[in-house]
Amino acid sequence: MSTLDIFLFGPPRAERAGAPVTFHRHQTLALLAHLAATDQPHSRDALAAFFWPELDESEARAALRRGLYDLGQTIGKEWLAVDRARVALRPEDAQTVQLGQSARVYLGNGNRGAASVPLSALQPGEGGGHAVWVVDPAGPTVRLKPIEAGPPGEARVPVLSGLDADDWVVVAGGHLLREGQPVSPVDRDNRPVAMPHPAGR
Repeated sequence: MSTLDIFLFGPPRAERAGAPVTFHRHQTLALLAHLAATDQPHSRDALAAFFWPELDESEARAALRRGLYDLGQTIGKEWLAVDRARVALRPEDAQTVQLGQSARVYLGNGNRGAASVPLSALQPGEGGGHAVWVVDPAGPTVRLKPIEAGPPGEARVPVLSGLDADDWVVVAGGHLLREGQPVSPVDRDNRPVAMPHPAGR
């Protein structure tokens, strides 16, 4: 099996055997980033509803089938574990994902002022919802915060509710964390990030 490297810190991208992978549809790349960042199987229904909320159930599932076919053609079917009910990346792929650690919440203006976070920050929440890991500066430690996510874009997903403008969000490697785990925030160049004093929040 050839190597597949998935980079989640910054705009998502992938390399296969050291060569950049070209994605012709932004949702194909977004689907790959979501599978890599969460590192667990997802039901077809959940993926279809998340990526195609504007479609009815049958149309969304059809769009997912097309997306999975396109993803398999782009990165190679051998990297996908797909059955009639669930979708995941194969376990071997988890070792090739480059992980970042933390970044500021980005306030976008494309979704009526809603905050947005990198797609790689999104984690499964309770009851089929979504969540993100946020850094508590008192530790610093991490805690899982439920959010309401909107339809994802190529690299980011709008956060409709649940996130504060001064939250610090873990943007990659969230599947490796646990509640209350101490962390050492760094930027994309691996330089330490000074957290604000808890009293100032």
